[in-house]
Amino acid sequence: MSLKAYFIAILFITPASSLFAANCEVAPGLHKKITTAQTAISQQQWDKALKLLKPLSQQKLSRCAKGRMEQALIYTWLGKNKLQTALKLLKTTVKNQSLALEVRLELRRLLAEVEIRLGHYQSGLKNLQRWMKQVDTISIRDHLLASKAYEENQQYQKASEHLAQLIAQSPNPEPAWTEKLLLLQIKTGVSETTQNPLQHLQDLVGNNPAQIIYWRQLSNAYLQQKNYAAALACLWLAHRAGITESTDIEQLIQLSQYLQQPWQALQVLEQAMTQGTIDTGSQHQQQLLTLKQQARNLQPNRLK
Repeated sequence: MSLKAYFIAILFITPASSLFAANCEVAPGLHKKITTAQTAISQQQWDKALKLLKPLSQQKLSRCAKGRMEQALIYTWLGKNKLQTALKLLKTTVKNQSLALEVRLELRRLLAEVEIRLGHYQSGLKNLQRWMKQVDTISIRDHLLASKAYEENQQYQKASEHLAQLIAQSPNPEPAWTEKLLLLQIKTGVSETTQNPLQHLQDLVGNNPAQIIYWRQLSNAYLQQKNYAAALACLWLAHRAGITESTDIEQLIQLSQYLQQPWQALQVLEQAMTQGTIDTGSQHQQQLLTLKQQARNLQPNRLK
């Protein structure tokens, strides 16, 4: 789920009294303008909210009024998917004590996610850690965000811990999460399910030979270890079983080409284009020519 979609979901499930809670009061006229903007935000009328709030941002306001106005403006910029603009306000507004604690906590969490999404992984992780210390429960989405932040900061053990909790909490965990967890565990040399993550994947493949997802996970695990021949072998076996998809075939061709096996790659590409698994556009036509040239260079007498 995108940050905008997540934010809109918050608007649907959170009463306005909680979403915009404050510890102080503002003048009646100003209060009316801010609450009108808040109503527009709740109805996803971002331009209307912006029209009401931007003039207020140019005025000299009390700390209380400024906090409430900036909170509404942050939500407006998030609704418009203007993350950089929202980030500037988040960094200051999150410190405004006139806002209720639950509001400041939500702003802290939003600050962390915006930073992580914009690639500011160190500061994003620090804000996320600070937020997690102050809340009682961490949702599936938060575990996923934490795993991403820790991974980008090369703290693979912590990343795998949050991903494991994410999988445990989710009623329908995505296969990609399991794949990511195993890859993280390979990086740390630790696995919750077995001492050898590769062995675990091999067992999954052995027990589910018709499931491409497990062949793909095993191949990717070998890629992480730079064992390209083993990664290619996984895809070849899956391809011969007739269960590969277009992305797997593309990977198979690339690995074959990298490992100086252009004949195999050429055969697979031609077959996939004939069967319609891969399109016959200019990119793949050029790839065919490249593979033929590579094959000629390796075995000049084989292809005339």
